[in-house]
Amino acid sequence: YSFRDVPRCERDLSKSTLQEVKERDHFTDAIAEMVLLCNEATRRQNVRQNSKQSSKPLSLEYIADRIDVDDPIFGYFVR
Repeated sequence: YSFRDVPRCERDLSKSTLQEVKERDHFTDAIAEMVLLCNEATRRQNVRQNSKQSSKPLSLEYIADRIDVDDPIFGYFVR
């Protein structure tokens, strides 16, 4: 799916779900989605700031390295 079609979340996350993630495999399964999310967040920030210069989103290599190296690894997915 296209992240451009995903509506902005409520500030209080009232219409979102929170999923606790404790296993490395769950992060690994979501790598592609995390990369796309970083790209879309950067795009939306540039649009909001009417910026001609673009900040660089997190790369696939960086995210994969963090998942591989960080220990312990835990976090949350907000959907």
